[in-house]
Amino acid sequence: MRHESVQHLFWECEITINMINSVGERLTGVVGRRFDKGMYFSGMEDICVQTMRFSILVVHYIKYFLYTCRMRRRIPTAPQCIYELEGLIRTLGTGERWALQIEDKVEIALRRVL
Repeated sequence: MRHESVQHLFWECEITINMINSVGERLTGVVGRRFDKGMYFSGMEDICVQTMRFSILVVHYIKYFLYTCRMRRRIPTAPQCIYELEGLIRTLGTGERWALQIEDKVEIALRRVL
C-alpha cells in the first residue's frame, strides 16, 4: 500500500482541491476563484493581527476536516465541511472577540483566493 503524503492529503488530491475551492466559493460568494496555495499553507499578512488569526483558524479547520475524513476513511465533501465550518463560526460569533472578523469573513476569504 502506498503511503499518502501531506501535500497530497491537504492540496494535491483532486477531491481535496475541489472541496477546498468549493468551500472558498461558498465563503466568498464568487464562483471560479481558487485558493492560493501559498496563503493556504502559510497564511497571509494583514494589518490586523485578529484578522490573521481568524483566517488561519478557518484554514486550519479545513485541514482538520480533511484529516478527520482521511482517518475515518471518508471522502471529504464541501457541504459537510461548510456545515461544520459555519457551526464553528457561529460558536465563535457568540463572543465579542471575533465579531468584527466574522462580519468581514467574505472580505477575508477573498484575500485568500486568486
